[in-house]
Amino acid sequence: GNELLMSVVDRYLDWHSHTRAKIVVSAAIALVLPVLIHFSFNLGLHPVFFGRPCDLGAKENYMSLIIAIVVTLLVNCIYVASEFFEYWKKSLTEKEEFKRTSITAEFETLKNQVNPHFLFNSLNTLTSLIEEDTKKATDFVEQLAHVYRYVLLNRDNETVSLKEELEFTRSFIYLNQMRFGDN
Repeated sequence: GNELLMSVVDRYLDWHSHTRAKIVVSAAIALVLPVLIHFSFNLGLHPVFFGRPCDLGAKENYMSLIIAIVVTLLVNCIYVASEFFEYWKKSLTEKEEFKRTSITAEFETLKNQVNPHFLFNSLNTLTSLIEEDTKKATDFVEQLAHVYRYVLLNRDNETVSLKEELEFTRSFIYLNQMRFGDN
């Protein structure tokens, strides 16, 4: 009976926005349902099974009612706690998955935006250097190759050694100095 009523409650109250209400309703069900069943049985079915009316004021009736309420509360607490922790675990997993997907998408978008623009700008710079100074153009091509080799080899790596990062930075700075001059 409790599980059936809790499934009805689950349709109207979710853990995310109605946590307190769900706990209060669960406790109310655990308190009211055994009382209703107990009195229904004692008033309706007791005379049918035993052939005489039930003495509602008898000590054993109070004890059986208290035991029914305590057992129902205990079972409901376990049920509600397990349901809550399942919801909590699921929401944490979804949150982490969303966070990881979002960060990956941002990173991929940034990589896709930067690489083509950088390549076209570098090729324009190279075109002007070829006409001016072939030695500088050759150095520029070597540094550009170093930058793209670094990007291609390390684009899937989460970490890179400091030495590799500094070499990349030097090459990148060289390319930008050739492009922008003293600016």
